[in-house]
Amino acid sequence: MTTDPRTNAPAMLASGVVLGLILFLVAGIYGSFTIIQPGNVGVVFNRWSGALKTVGQGVAWRVPWVT
Repeated sequence: MTTDPRTNAPAMLASGVVLGLILFLVAGIYGSFTIIQPGNVGVVFNRWSGALKTVGQGVAWRVPWVT
């Protein structure tokens, strides 16, 4: 009977990678929506193309970490 904690190291590494990927995806989804207050107009700027887009009030979708 061995109690070596290193025997499950690959499984722990794989589960850590999966957890990190899930957290990254959740942060991307959470960061891709913004709420424009009533009476205001939102402007979404794309850093890669330099394009400006205006959006009305309510929930607006944007590309996370780019706009």
